[in-house]
Amino acid sequence: TSLDGRGDGSDTGTGAFTTSIDPKDLTPEVFDQIFQGVDIVGNGSATPELIERMRREFEYWYPMDLRVSGKDLIFNHLTMSLYNHAAIWPKQAAQRWPGSYFCNGHVMIDLNDGEGPQKMSKSTGTFITMLESCDLYSADATRLALADAGDGLDDASFSHAVANAAVLKLTRLESFIMDLMENFGVVIDGSSSQCLLRDGDFTDLDLLFDNEINRAINDSAQHYGKMHFRNALASAFYILEKSRDYYRNHVDGGMHRKLAARYIEVQLLLLSPICPHMCESLWSRIHKNQKQKPRFIVNEPWPTSEPTQSVRTQQFEYIQCVSHSFRQAFSKAEADRVRKSKRAKNAEEKQRLENAVVNGAEVCVADGYKPWQKSALRVLRDLYDVDTNTISEGWKREIIPRMIEATGGKKMTKKEKQNIFCFASYLEKQMLPSHKADSFEDSMAYDEFNFVVSHQELLFHNIDIDLSNVVYYRESDSDLPQFIKERATPCQPSIRYSVGKRAPVAK
Repeated sequence: TSLDGRGDGSDTGTGAFTTSIDPKDLTPEVFDQIFQGVDIVGNGSATPELIERMRREFEYWYPMDLRVSGKDLIFNHLTMSLYNHAAIWPKQAAQRWPGSYFCNGHVMIDLNDGEGPQKMSKSTGTFITMLESCDLYSADATRLALADAGDGLDDASFSHAVANAAVLKLTRLESFIMDLMENFGVVIDGSSSQCLLRDGDFTDLDLLFDNEINRAINDSAQHYGKMHFRNALASAFYILEKSRDYYRNHVDGGMHRKLAARYIEVQLLLLSPICPHMCESLWSRIHKNQKQKPRFIVNEPWPTSEPTQSVRTQQFEYIQCVSHSFRQAFSKAEADRVRKSKRAKNAEEKQRLENAVVNGAEVCVADGYKPWQKSALRVLRDLYDVDTNTISEGWKREIIPRMIEATGGKKMTKKEKQNIFCFASYLEKQMLPSHKADSFEDSMAYDEFNFVVSHQELLFHNIDIDLSNVVYYRESDSDLPQFIKERATPCQPSIRYSVGKRAPVAK
């Protein structure tokens, strides 16, 4: 504003002073006319026309929507800034005061030498410049590592390992997208001449992955809006990539063409604020054949989405977790068979085990949470912070005393305490990140038993077993073997594989 009034608007001080104001004409009344909105009357060389132009310039930038600064300036510079605004505009908080502050911690550097994050220091050589990082890892990989370093008042940690891994992650993403575009004929605009992907109605897994795309869009919008870039990176890239890989590897008949096209477009749009160069390059390549004027991703609107369906989110997580546990149990059963065959005391037993295979299973699905689990859920819900989606750090100290108090002082055995800690840890690490507040519901939002039976192909995917030999039980079934009944909990069905004769090879 002052430069505008003093000369040609140049901020270098080298421009010609075409509208020079005599300093003696810059009286408090003139400043009030510029900044306080009083009637413009001018004063000598500070003509009404010039003051009006400076007022427009000032009001274009004020109020300040956001000020980003370091945490070390909270108690001096930022506080004094509020005092100054309050002194100049005492009754205009909404119109003139800063709209918000966002404060960062200091930047640490992790050299991956076993010492952990260290303070940047030229004297010790523990630092890296922005240009050096761009030369080593590229601009986009550097930006990704910085987003991953952390937000808020905690000190961020720039990691060389993360930056180095980002190069490979972004390269893999580029290759995946181009393979879809070139090898499978996926197009964003128009139709494809050779599409090797699947068309038709959406399957259950298609619907679950489509919901994951909606979830990525909605969660990323919230995180970007709060300037939580680490969380935005997780929802916009890491979690969506994990969902994509599971969907691609487990869906029958290949990815659905419409979902593949939607994934490409959404993934680039969500990641572009962090990795703009690669996303812009890929965006221009996948849209190069369109007849319209070339589009730039930086000018594209935020992708549209439907509200996230929490039930489908839970089901998608359920399939991934349970299928993983089933594969682990299968590997253990096969290893036990081999171990027993090697330790067999007679030739007949050894021959039997060597010719046997894991060819059946018994699965038990829990009816619901047990009373002690419901009590633990109530305690953990009281210790839950919805804003940070975390449980209080002291929950391990508080959960047992609170549960004992809730049961009227009834003492617990060591085994009971261990079960509580295992259950609470599973809830915190496995369920809370994706289910959030829904993790504390004491009943599931869908029929777990029917879901397991109807999705057995997905749950036993890549497991060499005859599904006709799989028997399913509810926890309340009277003929249920006690061994697997005790291990079943909601979201964690128990399984026991059986060993039998190897099926004869058809001639």
